[in-house]
Amino acid sequence: MNASAIMQAHRIFKSMCTAFDKRELKYQTETESFTVKLQFSGEDISFDISLSVIPETQLITVNSKLPFAVSAEKIEEISLATSMANCEIAFGNFDFNYRQREVSFRSCMSIEECIIGDGCFNYLLDSACFAVERYNDKFVGLNLGFISLEEFV
Repeated sequence: MNASAIMQAHRIFKSMCTAFDKRELKYQTETESFTVKLQFSGEDISFDISLSVIPETQLITVNSKLPFAVSAEKIEEISLATSMANCEIAFGNFDFNYRQREVSFRSCMSIEECIIGDGCFNYLLDSACFAVERYNDKFVGLNLGFISLEEFV
């Protein structure tokens, strides 16, 4: 990995922290991995979101694992629901990890040769919060059998 990629990642990471400081958000950092971790309380469920600057790929990645394990009997429905939710999301997507039986939200943005302002960091975070908050209750309800796949939509 070249030094300029690491310097770019460090600069972007510091700018991201500054943007979140301006919003008075509480977060934790992992400086060595250029990662910011935030926790939010939705209407019913708390969730974590991490944003990482990846020097090797020149990307900012956003990840949020939903806080439940998919039951074995709901794997097919959750898989379909993941696809259905993705049709309604403008930025980012949900993933279903069959082996780990986890649903997560992810998005990314290139930082290669970019100067990124507060608005970009805020958009990455806010779009993730919106998607997770909009769908986490539905995924949990479907997983627990409280709603059907038809009601998920």
